[in-house]
Amino acid sequence: VKNAVVKYTGIADDSVKTRFWVDKMLEQEKAILARLEDFMDDAGDPELKILVENEMPAIRNNRDQLMILKSKI
Repeated sequence: VKNAVVKYTGIADDSVKTRFWVDKMLEQEKAILARLEDFMDDAGDPELKILVENEMPAIRNNRDQLMILKSKI
């Protein structure tokens, strides 16, 4: 984590920092979605599956908003 913080704080240009941050957040959102979609295929607990299904639209919305932000910077 320390190396990531040093790398981020070492970026002088604010627009580059913003792009870096958006790219990292987008990577995390995509990874979360992939893990949850895999879980949905193999979910054994029906109540947990319903909970995840209910949260998927919000997570997809976050990813979509990051993609819009990325296209604007």
